[in-house]
Amino acid sequence: MNSNKKEVFILYGRRRIGKSFLLKEVSKNKNALYYTARKISPKEQLKIFSMKVGEFLNFGKINFENWEDAFRILFEFSKKENLILILDEFQYMVEKNQEMLSILQLLIDEFETSKIKLILCGSSISFMEGILSYNNPLYGRKTGNLMLNPIAFKDISLFIPNYDYHFLMIVYSIGSSKIEEKESNGKAKKITQR
Repeated sequence: MNSNKKEVFILYGRRRIGKSFLLKEVSKNKNALYYTARKISPKEQLKIFSMKVGEFLNFGKINFENWEDAFRILFEFSKKENLILILDEFQYMVEKNQEMLSILQLLIDEFETSKIKLILCGSSISFMEGILSYNNPLYGRKTGNLMLNPIAFKDISLFIPNYDYHFLMIVYSIGSSKIEEKESNGKAKKITQR
């Protein structure tokens, strides 16, 4: 994150695993624009993203005509300064706007001296793995990728040492059940209460 060169990083994993928290921590106190996409129309998505870019660059209210213009201004900015651009829930940006990947490909290739750190994050594992595939416009442009998985029980003691096995099992069970409860829309909670 502290290099003076362009980087493209793909982070993905199932919901409620800690991806967004991790990215917010990594970008804290840095020149970063964090955008969480929503399941909305491409026009609304661009409008909200435009507002975020305007705020970030202190330009006030901006309404970009298209995604290329919205991203281009950030790539231009990153020629002079390091910039972390995080697009969280990225699959929602591409879902109804397939040209998004080609636009990013174009700008990544065009701005060779950019200092942008573009982080694409998503919870649709099949979609995010598709970005890494050979037939995708971004193929060969990433500098790194990580699939974030749940923490293994054996690793819990590394984060909260000096506790006995029984306590660690309780902590792990509570954390795991919270993830399962979110993913099952509350069904897991009903099962564990029986």
